[in-house]
Formats: sequence, C-alpha cells, structure tokens
Amino acid sequence: MNKLTAVGLFKFPKLIMFFCLIFTGSAIFAQVKITGKVTNEQDLPISGASIIVKNSGLGGYTNADGTYQISGTIKPGKITIIFSAIGSKSKEETLTVGAATSYTLNASLTSDALGMDEVIVTGTSIGTTRKQLGSYVSTIKAEDLNKGVAGNALQALQGKTAGAQITQNSGDPAGGISVRLRGISTVLSSSDPLYIIDGVIVNNATNRVTNTSGNYDGGNFVGTIGQNRLVDINPADIERIEVLNGAAASAIYGSRANAGVVQIFTKRGKSGKPVINFSTSIMSNSLRHSVPVNESPTKFGGPTDGPGAQTQDVLTPALTNTTPVTRYDYNDYIFRKAIGTDNNISISGGSEKTKYFASGSYFNNEGIIKNTDFRRFSFRINLDQEISSKLNFNMGLNYVNS
Repeated sequence: MNKLTAVGLFKFPKLIMFFCLIFTGSAIFAQVKITGKVTNEQDLPISGASIIVKNSGLGGYTNADGTYQISGTIKPGKITIIFSAIGSKSKEETLTVGAATSYTLNASLTSDALGMDEVIVTGTSIGTTRKQLGSYVSTIKAEDLNKGVAGNALQALQGKTAGAQITQNSGDPAGGISVRLRGISTVLSSSDPLYIIDGVIVNNATNRVTNTSGNYDGGNFVGTIGQNRLVDINPADIERIEVLNGAAASAIYGSRANAGVVQIFTKRGKSGKPVINFSTSIMSNSLRHSVPVNESPTKFGGPTDGPGAQTQDVLTPALTNTTPVTRYDYNDYIFRKAIGTDNNISISGGSEKTKYFASGSYFNNEGIIKNTDFRRFSFRINLDQEISSKLNFNMGLNYVNS
C-alpha cells in the first residue's frame, strides 16, 4: 500500500508539469485582430496602402476609405507594423499586444518626392523598395506616360526612363521601334528586352506589313521594316510601366531577360462609384526638314537628247552655254501634311469584392507619306472578383483591330 502510494505521488507532479506545458504553449500565441486607418498629410484616406506585421506572414491593404483589418495569431509583446504606399514614405509603428484580442492603430504617411521608399513588386519576388534596387528599376506612371502625343507605349517611354535607348526605325506611324536597355547583348539574336503585359510574356517582333523587299536599301537598312506589336496597346489603358535594366532582371526571369525587362500593367477597377473618363485629341504631322533640291530653271550645256546633245563631263572643258529646263521638288510629291485623332473612353468602379475597368478607343494617324496610315480600334475589360478571403478571380479581355 505504501509502495503504490509512493509511485502515484512520484508520477503526479510529472502529470501536472505536462498539462502546464500544454497550457503555457497555447498562451505563447493569441488570436488578435488589428484595425485602423491610413491617411496622408491632408488627413485624406489612402487606398491600397500596404500594412505588414514585421517578421511575420501577416499583412493586408487599405480599402477605398483608407481602413484596414489584420487578423491572425501573434505572440504577445511589442510588435512592429510597417505602413507603405505608392508616393509616400514608409513608416513603422510599434504596438504592444497583451491579453486583449482587438487593437486599433492608425498611421499618417508623408509624401515622398523622390519615391525612394516606394514599394515595387517585380516578377515572382517579394515586394522591395526603390531605395534597395537603386537605378535597376524605373517606374513610369500613367500621368507621366500620357504627357504628349504618343501612338504606342514604346513611343510614350521615350525620354522618361533613364538608361533606355528608344528609337523608331522608320517614319511609319506604327513603325518598328528598337529598345536597348543594356546595349548590344547578342550578335545573331535580338537585343530587345523581354516584354510582359499583366504577367503574360508577349512577342514584340516587327511584322512586315508591306511588300517592301527584304534587301531594302541594298541591305544597309538598320532595323526591321514593318510594325511592332506593342502598338496594339492603348497607352490610355496603361497604369504604369516598370523597366528593369540591371542584372536583377535576369535573376528573376532567367536568360530571356538578359537584355532587360519591360513590364506593362493595365488599369484595374477600384471600389467606389463609377468613374467615367473621356479624352480626345487631334494630331498634326509634317516633315521636319526636307532634302534640298536644285530648282534652278536652267542648266549648263545643250539638250540631253537628240542631235547636238551636251552633258557636263569632268573630262571635257566646262560648258558655258545654258539651256532652260523644268525641275521638280520631289519632296512635294512624296511627303504631305497629315492629321490624326485619338479618342478614349473608360469606366471603372465596383464594390469591396467586385471591381471592374472597361475602356474603348479609336486611334487614327495619317503618315507623312501617302498610304502609311495607321488605324486602331481597341476594347478592354478587366474584372477582379473576391470569392473568399483566400480566393480571388481576375479576368482580362482585350480586343484589338489595327
């Protein structure tokens, strides 16, 4: 009897310690909900701001009214929450998590003129900042992209991104464009960068659309005759363009990005009332500088045909007699003043779970040479549907007739 009692007393403290460890382990992490609002310097809400709990997998984004909600298991104690948004400096706030299950934390972000703290997400990598990437990434936003008149996305990039050499190979309104981000990277293959539109890799090879001979200009022609396919994208539908011209491009996309990457992101809908945008413009095209042509009404020598024909020759004495001739300025027969028009209409909006963006455009630009006109009809629909907290549905439809 005494022996059994001793054994029972010996095992009982271990049993108590076992249950204590279970309850202690369950108390290390607690289910916590964090809510708040993110505003700017003018106390206006910032939509789409990123909120991340440092050193954890928890995070979220603000709604149209600037509010956010994060739910998950967090270890009690002091935690750091990082707030960041496009065009604003990132900010870190400290929150002490205790026995409560609900907390409120607001943040006010200041504008970032240089954009060094702007969050950039490229390829399949996690988000990083422009400060960390340095000059390897250039971001051109819609408001900067559509300044001036440009018929396609690559023309709109000219002069707006550092380190990019963008040249059009012909005077065709939709002519092929060469883009060099890292110089000539190959001898036999293309040195153009990799083009990605909304996550889909596209081929921007120039297609010949005329019956021009392949050995155009005696084989001395630089570039490719025809049209580039990025001309099919309406610049008014583009939200932003990211240009990766450093080794970081190859690290993300492999050898295909050896010459750099040009990523194009089209506009998406935002929650709120429907917003309708309409724009129209008229373009005028003309030859900047023509080749000088001799239009003198006389020439030295006699008639060039028939009896007594005379022509100037370096081996004969200079002719002093003159003959009246009719000369023509062939620039007037080749070139013309051309006009064009660009019309765009779009509507965007939606609710918290359903967002849409739809647009239509008509672009017509006459070339300065007859029969080189370019015309484009395009329609685009982008739909974002939140099915559940862990499942989203995104759809993009685009019809182009160019």
